[in-house]
Amino acid sequence: MIGTFLLAFVRVSGLVFATPVLGNRNVPAMVRILLSLLITMAVLPLLPVSPIAPESEGFIPAMIAEVVLGGFLGFVGVLLFAAAELGGQLGGYQMGFAIANVMNPESELQVSVFSSLMGLTALLTFVMSDGHHLFVAALVKSFRSLPLGSFAVDAVRTGSLVRMGTATFAYGLALSAPVLAITMFITIALGILSRSMPQMDVFFMGFAVNAVAGVLMFVLSVPFFLAGVQKLIGILDNELLVILNIAR
Repeated sequence: MIGTFLLAFVRVSGLVFATPVLGNRNVPAMVRILLSLLITMAVLPLLPVSPIAPESEGFIPAMIAEVVLGGFLGFVGVLLFAAAELGGQLGGYQMGFAIANVMNPESELQVSVFSSLMGLTALLTFVMSDGHHLFVAALVKSFRSLPLGSFAVDAVRTGSLVRMGTATFAYGLALSAPVLAITMFITIALGILSRSMPQMDVFFMGFAVNAVAGVLMFVLSVPFFLAGVQKLIGILDNELLVILNIAR
């Protein structure tokens, strides 16, 4: 039972430390450890005794495999928010917010104000849609489909991460499409205006117009943005099942 508990604990810990909401650096490490301990104690009576004993040679590799499995499940969710922040970074650059950066406490990186706004909006949508429950359900399913010590990294699971990583750029571009479209239209219009009226200071005018039009367009396109995040949550659910080798 000690080996079963340790293997289950490291799998849960890998997920808790990597998942988007609970893995936030603002959440104290002690809180995440205690939460991992509580979840492990809750699922432990449902688990069969692991055949891998703590004193056996394969116990350490099995623990490493369990941590990797939890990290796999959590990292797929991180890519969802990376898409939203990337879209905000692209939109903020076109709106002229690239010179006004703020510190993102989660990634400890400088991001634009608009990128932070889109990331927080996606996070709120994720929580309000019970998206974090997907990870709890995936964790419970993982103990059924992948018994303790049986996980192995293969081409299918690696392909899931690669597919989500490469699609992050397309998803980010889609989420920021309305803002990019209006700012591009304004830029073209100001370019034509500067050719017809050279004495007009288009640079300062363009900065104000792009910022105001971009923010208004984002507010008007919030339903579109929320629908896009909801679609990404559905894709996230499918990718979690792929990692767990579960067919719908």
